[in-house]
Amino acid sequence: MGLFDFGKKKKDDSEVDHITDLGIPDLKAGYLFDYDMQTWEVVSRATVYFDDGRTALEWKISSGGKSLQLSYEENDEEYITVTKKFPIGAIDGDVRSHIMEYEDPPEEIVYNGKTFYLEESGPGEYLLDGEDEKEPFIFWEFVDEEEEELLTIEQWSETSFEAAVGKYIEAWQISNILPGGKP
Repeated sequence: MGLFDFGKKKKDDSEVDHITDLGIPDLKAGYLFDYDMQTWEVVSRATVYFDDGRTALEWKISSGGKSLQLSYEENDEEYITVTKKFPIGAIDGDVRSHIMEYEDPPEEIVYNGKTFYLEESGPGEYLLDGEDEKEPFIFWEFVDEEEEELLTIEQWSETSFEAAVGKYIEAWQISNILPGGKP
């Protein structure tokens, strides 16, 4: 308490304006925010647990009929990505068969004419908010030569795969976060 604060009532937590201090990690289902000149709604939120002790937050978001994934991880710095799912068969070559035969994809893959290089991989567990059980998966993350775009492949069972492509973004690109109507 400073010299001029004497006699002033200290604000308790119920008086703090949580709306103006919302950040990306605060996003929950129903929240709204602006990104890329559009307003997006958070459809769901999940926590991803990696075997090396890291955790990440992941949201499914929608705007005007479009669906994306927003991911946030903070270690020494923030890593924020926006990705869009696509069929794994759209990757050049038969990556699904390669993984099933060798338990890993090739070190380089080509999608939409662009080459991506394996950056990291490993097991993890996915826990959707409101669920009790974590779902195990294996992931492979690839980056382009400039390390601006990324492509991920996730294996959820022996034959179930998902792929997504997107880019790294900065925290300032997500703005005007507002709580929504969903609990």
